[in-house]
Amino acid sequence: MSGEEDIVDNYKLQAVNGKVLLTRADDNEVMVDLVNRKWTQRGDNLSGKYFEIKCRIVDEKEELILGKRRKVIQVETVSSNSGNPVHSVYKIASGLRMIHYEVVSPGEPLVLFTLKDS
Repeated sequence: MSGEEDIVDNYKLQAVNGKVLLTRADDNEVMVDLVNRKWTQRGDNLSGKYFEIKCRIVDEKEELILGKRRKVIQVETVSSNSGNPVHSVYKIASGLRMIHYEVVSPGEPLVLFTLKDS
C-alpha cells in the first residue's frame, strides 16, 4: 500500500553560509551561492550515473511580486547528460521560493513552471 510519502516530495529550503540549499532525502542541492557566484554540482540521471551541472547567477533585481517588492535572483545552469547539453534558467524570489523554471535549450524553450500574479 502506498502512503503520502510515496506521492509527496518533501524538501527543506534553507539559507546557510551565503547559500540557499534545497535538502531532500538527505541530499543537499545548492540553489543559489551568493559567495561564489559560479558553482558546480552533481546531477543524477536516476540510473546511478552522475553528471556535472555548472551554475551561475546571471541577474539580481527587485520586482513587485504578489503585491510586495522582492529580491529576485536568476540562475543559469548548463549540464550534459549522455552528451546532450541542457541549458536552463530559474528564478528565486525572497520570501517565496523558486518562482520560475525554464529549459531554454536544446530545442524550443520549455517553461516547466512559473508564478503568475492573479
